[in-house]
Order: sequence, then C-alpha cells, then structure tokens
Amino acid sequence: MTWKGKSRFVFSTPTGRIGLAAALLLFATASLGFADALDNWTQRSSGVGQNLYGVSYGNGRYVCVGQAGRILVSSNGVSWQVTNLGVTNYLYGVAFAAGNYVVVGSGGLILRSSDAVNWSPQTSSTTNQLNSVAFCGGQYITTGNAGTLLTSPDGTTWTPQVSGTTRNLVGSAFGNNLFIAVGRGQSNPGTLLTSSNAVDWVDRSYLQLSAALYGSAFGNGVFAAIGARAELYYSTNGTNWAFRFAGSATSYVNALAFGQGLFVGVGDLEYPTGLQKIVTSPSGANWKLRPVPPGSSAPLRAVTYGNGSFIAVGEKGLIFQSDPVFTLSSINSSGSPMLLLDGEIGRTYRIQARTNLTSGSWGDVLTVTNTSEVTQYPAPVPGDAPVGFYRAVTP
Repeated sequence: MTWKGKSRFVFSTPTGRIGLAAALLLFATASLGFADALDNWTQRSSGVGQNLYGVSYGNGRYVCVGQAGRILVSSNGVSWQVTNLGVTNYLYGVAFAAGNYVVVGSGGLILRSSDAVNWSPQTSSTTNQLNSVAFCGGQYITTGNAGTLLTSPDGTTWTPQVSGTTRNLVGSAFGNNLFIAVGRGQSNPGTLLTSSNAVDWVDRSYLQLSAALYGSAFGNGVFAAIGARAELYYSTNGTNWAFRFAGSATSYVNALAFGQGLFVGVGDLEYPTGLQKIVTSPSGANWKLRPVPPGSSAPLRAVTYGNGSFIAVGEKGLIFQSDPVFTLSSINSSGSPMLLLDGEIGRTYRIQARTNLTSGSWGDVLTVTNTSEVTQYPAPVPGDAPVGFYRAVTP
C-alpha cells in the first residue's frame, strides 16, 4: 500500500501485519509501502457446523449468530463458546450499543442481553423475518421481510415504522445525518430507502439499481451498498450514487463493514457454493481482492471490526479472523502533540521514530500496552529534532 502525506500535516495510514509498520505519522511529504494485515486471514474453529449469518463486537466480546438459535461468543476471535438458546429460530443479525447486545431472526424474534450470556425475548409486534439490526444515529434499527422496519432507543421498546416498500429489507446504516436501508424484491431489483429521522422514509428505487442489495455501511464520509454480481454502489449524500464492480458477474458480496478506515466486504466467488471472497476499499470506489485461507468453500455471510481485527463468518460454521489491524494518528492537546494508537486491548506495541524518512534507522522511543482500543500517549521527540516520523509495530 502506498500513501502520501503533506507538509506539516499529521497523516495516519491503514493497517499493517505483525512485525511490520502499522501506521506512520509525518510532518513532511513522503511515501511508504508496507504489507497489509488484510492480506492475512486465519480460519478459526467455531465448534459448530451450522450456518452463521451475523457477527458484531462490543464490550470486549465478539458475538456471532446463526442457524437453529446458535449464538457464539469470543473475547479474542480465536476461541469461541457456543450457546444453545433452545429455540429453532434462525438468527440473522446482531448489534451492540449502549451496554446491550440485540439479536434478531426468523418469526420476528428479538433477543436482548447485557452480558451475551443471558438473553431475554423482546416484543417486536411482527412475525416477519428480521434480517439485520444496527445501531444508527442513536437508536437501533432492524430491517426485515415485506418492508418491515422497526426502531428502538434501547433494544427493549420497538416501534414499527412505515418503510413505504413491501420488498425485503436486509441492512441499514447512518452517516452525514442520514439513515439508509437497503434490500431486494422479486427478480432481485435493488431497493434503497433514505430518511432524515428514521421515521419518514423515501424510496429511491427509481435509481434503477440493477442487482439485489445485501448490506450497507458508512465510513470516511461515504455510504456504500453491496449486492449481487459484485455490484457496489457508493454515495456521499444518499441521493446520487456511483457504481463499481468488485469482481466478476458470478461473484457475490454478501455483507459489508467499516473499520480502521476501510470498507471490508465478504461473500463468495460462485453463487451459491463457490470459494470465499474478501474485498476492501477506503472509498467505495476502488476495491482490492484479498487472499482467503484455503480448504473451505462455504460462502461468507457477515463481517465486523472490533478490538484490532476483522471477523468474517459464514456457512458451515466458518469463521475467519484477520491479522492484527492498528493505526497511529495524532492530535494536538493543549499545545502538545499526542499520539492515538487504535488497536487491540492488551497488545504491546513499540512506537518508533526517526528524523528523516528516507535515511537512517527506526529507533524505539516508547513501548506501550493498550488499555483500551484507542489509547492516547505523549508524542516523544526523536533525539533533539523538533519534528519526526513515527510508526507503530508489534511485537
């Protein structure tokens, strides 16, 4: 990956893999290329053979949901504990916010938990299948079949909203003071709704989206929506959308997430039983195909970012975890430069510096262990130089 910074401007770059630079801060024009953590994914043992359809991170836990009421929980993405709720509902979506996990599924099922261990059913006032849940603009939004759209401030009290469509809705996102919801109808035409308040929705299917939409996300000031035949749409205002391919006409991108400055989409190369597909983009415009671990052909169905890595899940109990993902950026606090390290809790990082980017060697100036995902540290000065170049490495 190659990037450029600007004179006297602090710039943070996306991720690196273990032992390589994850981020570089600079005060002068320069460029640098380095290996990327999202080229390296490891398959984890889920302990189940059922299909997995949703995954989220919050409060120190990854939570994954799927077929036949399965809920999987992990603190590190490596070891997973399986919970059987004793229900037969398929679970399709999970989100965490405001101290609560919320899970949605078939038959209008909504479950809520504060600890990802004890779950209580909530009243949804629908029996339609619920396909997704997200925390958008200060509230939960769940979307489902036949245009079902529910909102809740706390995951307990749910209010049905008039979506204005009877098509199946499968995802939502919020950004730039705008809500969007996406889905599909008969013969797979894409469906796109927008709203300024999550109550009054405008159907923008007149945009003639040619393929079914399977998910959406917001990041870097951009909405992105993904769909069949690897069609990806992106927009800054929810009204004007541009189009890109992220693969061949036979490939599918089934889910999308945003984290560490990147959109990450997952799916499969040959519907419905082809090899997995992972694509990334910083802007929704240009997409990079990533390698996936060999040995399994089950499609990937969901992806999330949390605690320093992306987790992708799919059919037949498939779980992939990316290499550690971390970034280094800077803020000015009361006239003093501070470094912000965004990475895994409990992981040790070395902050290195040098005064000239094109010559000399990197030297350790600080060794830290993150106590939270985003931790602030004073920017050490390399030697007597008033300015410097910084990077983070691990271990």
